[in-house]
Amino acid sequence: MNVNEILNEDNGEPIKSVTGTLKKVWAEKTGEGQYGSWIRQGFVVSDNTGEIVVNRMFSDGIILQKGDEGNQITLSSILSDKHGRVGLVVEEYNGKKQLKMTKTGKIEIEGRGESTPNKTTATVQPTTALTPRGVREVIDQDILITSKLIDLLSQTIKGVEKKDLVATAGRILLGDVKNTPKNVLIKALDMEIPDDEPPEEDCPF
Repeated sequence: MNVNEILNEDNGEPIKSVTGTLKKVWAEKTGEGQYGSWIRQGFVVSDNTGEIVVNRMFSDGIILQKGDEGNQITLSSILSDKHGRVGLVVEEYNGKKQLKMTKTGKIEIEGRGESTPNKTTATVQPTTALTPRGVREVIDQDILITSKLIDLLSQTIKGVEKKDLVATAGRILLGDVKNTPKNVLIKALDMEIPDDEPPEEDCPF
C-alpha cells in the first residue's frame, strides 16, 4: 500500500506493508513496564503520495538513527493464526491518522538489514550514540574552532612556529589555562564559536 491509501483506511485497520523513504527520525525513549523494558520511537515515512508518522513500540531490534534519514524503509505486519494480521495498524491520534507499529511488526531499512520478532539485528543503544554523519559534524566543528584559534594566535603571538600555535590552541581547547598566556586566553574567550543547531521538533507523542 502507499501512504495515501493508508491515510484513507479506518482507525484500527491492519496494514500488510508499506515502503517509502525515511524522512525524519526522533530519538528513542526507553523505560520499564509491567512486562519488562520497552523502547518507543517515532519517525516519518514518505512516498510520492504523501507522508505518515509511525509510532513504534518494541523491546529489541533496529533503532533508527539520524544517519538513516533519506534511506528506503519497509514496514510490514505478520499473519498470526490466532489474531490475524498484527504488528502494523492504522491509528488515529489527535485527529490525525498515523501508523502504530508493535513488537510483532517487521522493519527493514536500507543498509541496516531486517528486524523481526525472532531476529534481532541490534540492541538498545544510548541516545547519545553518534551516527557516521554525526561524527563528521563534530569533527568539522572542532576543525573550524581550532582553525579560528590558530588564526587568532598567529595575530597575537608573533614569530612563533605553527606547531607551537597548534599546541597552544590544543591547550585552550582542553581547558589548560595555566600554561596559556593571559592575553591569548582573553582573546580566545571573546572568539565567536559556531552555534549548535537549533533543537529539533519534539516527537508528536
